[in-house]
Amino acid sequence: MRIVNIRLKTIRWVTVAYIPQVVPAVLSSTKGNEVRVELLQRILFLVFRSCIKASHTGSFLDLPGGGEVRVSPRALLYVCDQKEERAVMCLKSSGCQYPCTLCMCEKGAACTDKKQGLQARRRSVRATVEAQLSNASMGQFLGAAAQRQEIEMAHSLNSVPPALAAWAGLANGPELLYDLPGFDRLHLAAVTKLLYAKKCTGGGISPTEAKVLAVRAKDWVLEHYQPLLGPCHNTKLHRLAAHVMDEFRLRGNLYDGDTGLNESLHKRVKLAYKMTNRKRAQFLEQLVLVEQAAHALCDDMCDVEGDEPPPARPSDLRRLRKMGKRCTVAELIRRRDLPGLDVALGLSQGTTVLTSAGLFFGDPTTPRAGRTKKTLRAAPEFHGSPWFDWLEYRTSDGRTHIGRAEVVLHNHAGTWQRVVVKRAESAAAERGCVLSAYKCQRLRWSIPVDGMDVRLDVITAHDVLRIVVVEFDWEDLCSRHGPTKMPDALPKTAAEVRAARFFTNVFAPSV
Repeated sequence: MRIVNIRLKTIRWVTVAYIPQVVPAVLSSTKGNEVRVELLQRILFLVFRSCIKASHTGSFLDLPGGGEVRVSPRALLYVCDQKEERAVMCLKSSGCQYPCTLCMCEKGAACTDKKQGLQARRRSVRATVEAQLSNASMGQFLGAAAQRQEIEMAHSLNSVPPALAAWAGLANGPELLYDLPGFDRLHLAAVTKLLYAKKCTGGGISPTEAKVLAVRAKDWVLEHYQPLLGPCHNTKLHRLAAHVMDEFRLRGNLYDGDTGLNESLHKRVKLAYKMTNRKRAQFLEQLVLVEQAAHALCDDMCDVEGDEPPPARPSDLRRLRKMGKRCTVAELIRRRDLPGLDVALGLSQGTTVLTSAGLFFGDPTTPRAGRTKKTLRAAPEFHGSPWFDWLEYRTSDGRTHIGRAEVVLHNHAGTWQRVVVKRAESAAAERGCVLSAYKCQRLRWSIPVDGMDVRLDVITAHDVLRIVVVEFDWEDLCSRHGPTKMPDALPKTAAEVRAARFFTNVFAPSV
């Protein structure tokens, strides 16, 4: 469901329900299809029952400045493809005489300019829903099955009333139930550039222009497509030739009903499903947890008072992969406080590199061998706070050291990747120190005697041995600055860098 944040003026897609999949073996029987149809309608009613009730009686909405106002929710658009459209409206999707939801065109003449095709009468919402109610309430008596099947064939319907028909304004009043699904242009976007111009897809088209485009769409189907490719009576072409004007009249554009954004959002759900254990009794709960965690992280990063990010575009949602931030070596030296970085890398300060938040190292872990590796992070901001891992690594001379990862560099092709590490060295232990007694190694920054800056090592992912848990020497820190001073608030002077002390934590497991 698309939810609009009226404070930030942003649009977010929210999953309101997961519908269980019926086992394919059950669908082989007539009873199995009936169970599937009824299950879908029951779930839709459970999801929207509060909105359906409020659409008739109204509901009080609290205003930000105080007070309340009575509102009645209305359903204006359902973005779906044709198969889902027929399932939600409880109409037969295949093997039926009337395949169009909006009108009663016949299957063999849907794209002909006849009374049974493009000139067919509109489907009556009241008559169809009443027929579904009649079949659903029909008892078991001699001839009931034949009578039920006759009504189904006469209207191309299933014997279960659609749950959305109970929504005010859909089956009563203006009767917009079958106008609720939008025009899906996903597979027809390349038909003609004129029909799908910016005005059509983004709004702002005049009624006169809409009529001209509707006529041209009809002529294209009848005079160009049919003569060249032969008779074709699928519902996509029928919708294009007969019902484009209805979409313009209701919504003013052809963009709102596009399912391209829905299809791109399915990729995220598929990725989350790959992370589950595929057990039918458990993966639904795991999918919900993954999505809730993703929404919580998104709220922490984006939903900040006073922050007004630009509205999301479909292209932004489709682009899930990020190659890294581009900057020069001089900018890295200034932003990350890494003097001598150009010398360590052997690059000039004007060289442009790409930075990322981390890299993978080591062999794949079990039980997902071949899929998951260990992650080393060096990010100034990761979900709202910095994350710089400490690690044990090997330098080119074969010696092992402990240091903190400061930045991960790579090129666009991914053939060159380096980690810049601030090296630490052993420091003298204090007499009677409990941590030293448990073999926790005391560390300090490695600074040359005649220098002012910490030594920088440039290594590859193969040089990383393991991630080490390192803590501040809190006793030393409190003795120098008091118990209320935190490490982030310490001055960045050379004397403070030399005086800083750390401890490796042997009680925490290393990665």
